[in-house]
Amino acid sequence: MLIAIDVKPGDARWHHDGATGVGNVGAWLAYRLRHWTSNGTPRRSPSQRIAQERSQRAAEHRAQREREAQVKPASSAFVADIIARIKRAVAGGEPIPAPTPR
Repeated sequence: MLIAIDVKPGDARWHHDGATGVGNVGAWLAYRLRHWTSNGTPRRSPSQRIAQERSQRAAEHRAQREREAQVKPASSAFVADIIARIKRAVAGGEPIPAPTPR
């Protein structure tokens, strides 16, 4: 809440700190805090936005690593299958089979 009193939602500081010259403190606080709501919903502070963005990036990187981990075993299995077919064909004196696309 202290950030909302001293800083605008865009991270710019208010030009007046309120330490002097505020006649109606309640109205002054209401005016400043009003900028931190959107349709009655409080906006996140700069530190909350940064933390949420970091969390989002970490989740995206984790999801990417999981997708890559799923692809590697599938491609390894595909290569192993091709090698096994080639070995069987060579052992049996048959032509080497072409890989079947997936």
